[in-house]
Amino acid sequence: MPLQLEATSGELAQALGTSERVIAGKRQAGRLPVTPGGRIDLRAILKAGVQALGEQAGDGGGGQSLDAARIRLVTAQAEAREMLNDQMRGETVLAEDLEAVVGAVCDGVRAKVLAIPTRAAPMVLGLAGLAEVRDKLTELTHDACSDLAAGEIVSTVHDRARRRAGRSASGDAASPADGAATAADGEPMG
Repeated sequence: MPLQLEATSGELAQALGTSERVIAGKRQAGRLPVTPGGRIDLRAILKAGVQALGEQAGDGGGGQSLDAARIRLVTAQAEAREMLNDQMRGETVLAEDLEAVVGAVCDGVRAKVLAIPTRAAPMVLGLAGLAEVRDKLTELTHDACSDLAAGEIVSTVHDRARRRAGRSASGDAASPADGAATAADGEPMG
């Protein structure tokens, strides 16, 4: 039996469980498509309904569907995992980790430099010449700077990145006691 693709206002009202007056009003308002024979065009209604369902599903009616959304999700998850792996390998660091470490280093440098006059005053007080005072101040300055080697800065940044990724310095999964990032329920993340 072929599918009937046209209907009167009464037939459509009965099929939809509404009054013929409601359907006739929508038809007169131009909200229902009409065939050249004056009947309601069910084919156009079905086509518009299927297209609207597709747009609701997020595919814009263009044939893309849930599969495209899944592909985007899997791609985003893979990119996030790769960024995390780069951090764990020490190939990249987060700007906030770098800022925290550089800020701590600057605070340390400031404290050590400001401490030099206090440490130097009693040491240079009894020295005979300017050359001896200069040598003593140079020695104290080198001592202050020796604790601030660049290798330690890099190591500290990488350690922060590993802890953020939930790994210990050896690369193993870290426990919360090792400073690993934890979820709100206290379980290790990652």
